[in-house]
Amino acid sequence: MQMNTIKKEEKNIEEEYYEPFSESVDSLEYKKEKRVYSLCTYFLPILIIILILSIVIYFFLKRTNIKQNEENLNYTIKEKIKVLKNDSRPILLFNDHFTNIIKNITSIKINNKLIDEIENYYKFNCIGEYLVEITFNRKLESMQELFNYCEDIIELDLSDIDTSQVKSMKSAFNGCNNLTSINLDNFNTSLVTDMSYMFSDCYSLTSLNLNNFNTELVKDMSYMFSNMSSLNYLNISGFNTKNVYKMQHMFYLSNLTSLDVSNFNTEKVIYIHYMFSNCRFLTSLNLSNFNTKEVVDFRGLFKGDERLIDIDIRNFYTTKMNSYKDIFEQLPEIGIITINLNITSAMILNQIPENWKKKKISNH
Repeated sequence: MQMNTIKKEEKNIEEEYYEPFSESVDSLEYKKEKRVYSLCTYFLPILIIILILSIVIYFFLKRTNIKQNEENLNYTIKEKIKVLKNDSRPILLFNDHFTNIIKNITSIKINNKLIDEIENYYKFNCIGEYLVEITFNRKLESMQELFNYCEDIIELDLSDIDTSQVKSMKSAFNGCNNLTSINLDNFNTSLVTDMSYMFSDCYSLTSLNLNNFNTELVKDMSYMFSNMSSLNYLNISGFNTKNVYKMQHMFYLSNLTSLDVSNFNTEKVIYIHYMFSNCRFLTSLNLSNFNTKEVVDFRGLFKGDERLIDIDIRNFYTTKMNSYKDIFEQLPEIGIITINLNITSAMILNQIPENWKKKKISNH
């Protein structure tokens, strides 16, 4: 009896001790979880909003800084002008016909003296040579006709300008017929699609370094080096021509003594008429890699090449040809030409000078 009473009392004590404790723990955990959930529910949207605002502010400030940095950058074109007559006509410093350069110019200096009014013409009153420095605060967006027919410029230094946004260099130096040297170091041409007439009629230019030119996007190279009568050597081995479709008159009237175009990809080229016409000092042309499947116009291709005695046109397809007049006009009486009778039409073959030796190959 006494033992039962003791056990009963122990049981009561155990119930009194454990049950309330267990309920208390559950209650506290529940309340804690509820508070954490409430806090998360309340603060999470705020944190997300803060994060989004931070990202927006970051990119806004970054863009603003980039814009400010661009505005603070100065790019300078240096040109040497030669004046031959006192009280001469106004001389063209640059041509703003197709460019926006004038609105971005911050200063023009002539022999380190600032010009008050910024114009693309300036009147030099005395005979002599003058250093002109044109400074602007934006990257060039176009170089189309930038120095077109600036006939009094004898030297150009463009190593300091940023051309990374330029898409057209058409006629950039066309007609600069007194230009004797040009510095194109650091030129970025990665976005350029048009180089037609770029150096056309620069017939006083004796050297041209194009080693850093990226021509991957260029579509038009017509007249690019035409009438460069003082240029004897031109390294264009790095040219990527995979997208070019116009090459007509590319080397027309140039005085190059040799020309390596073995790397040229001509798969998309449509026009090659007069491409090598009147290159009076060329003695050989290896065009064995030329694919002319898309070419429609072959007119005057070698016309007037009075020293050209060795030509390789083994891959000249003529399936789309519709113009072919005077291809071999005014060539030497004797020479050697490599041809493929399987792909080159009689309309071309019949024009080859009578006394030329025809080296015939066939498809492999």
